[in-house]
Amino acid sequence: MKANTLRKVVIVCALILLIALFSGGVLLQYIYKSDNTSIATAEESDYEISADPSVMPIDYTRPAEAIEPVSTALANSSIQAVYIDETYQVIFYRDSTIKFSTDSGKTWAAVTADECPAEEFSLWLYENDPCPGYSMTELQNRLANGAHVQHITLSLSTELYCVSDGDGAQLELVQQPDCKEYAIFLDGVHMVLTSKQIPYTFRKSLISEFYQLLIDMDIVNQNTAKEAKSELLNILKSEFIVNG
Repeated sequence: MKANTLRKVVIVCALILLIALFSGGVLLQYIYKSDNTSIATAEESDYEISADPSVMPIDYTRPAEAIEPVSTALANSSIQAVYIDETYQVIFYRDSTIKFSTDSGKTWAAVTADECPAEEFSLWLYENDPCPGYSMTELQNRLANGAHVQHITLSLSTELYCVSDGDGAQLELVQQPDCKEYAIFLDGVHMVLTSKQIPYTFRKSLISEFYQLLIDMDIVNQNTAKEAKSELLNILKSEFIVNG
């Protein structure tokens, strides 16, 4: 690329950035809105600029259709979502019961969840996750149509929201900026793996524990779990760091 052409490109990019900033983020809102991942509109012009996504995990997301037949197996089970990190295993049942274990599933205890008003959760998400790895519009439609939201606190640094209705559940993980954790969760929308840092790094041992939990909960059989685990590890090793 010639120097003059390169200079023109830089100038145009700078002008676009300035327009976005001085218009209160309208351009950013248009980008988010065009791929159906934001509930912002051009009139709500201070949203993305003022949003603080620092409580969101560093994550890698795979949509439900990319993890078949595991996602179908989950949909056909009595469980609507599964969460695991290096301390906790949490099961979200379709009857709204939530149980957790801290000893790799040997014993389980019930979790008392807080009911979170849909409007409150929507505002929280609006302010903290401006560009999620799923359709924000679809989630808002679920909330508007009566989906209920449960909130649990696992530790001072880790919380989970669970949005559920007749179509299944969707989890939203909250991790404080200085307390990122390795975690994996599966729900009716996606499978998410989190990293403690960038470049993305994932724990092979946690992935193994996750698939073993799916077997123990009668969500998948051993062959399905083995194949899904192998496929996931191959993908992760080709793009990210995978250690013990």
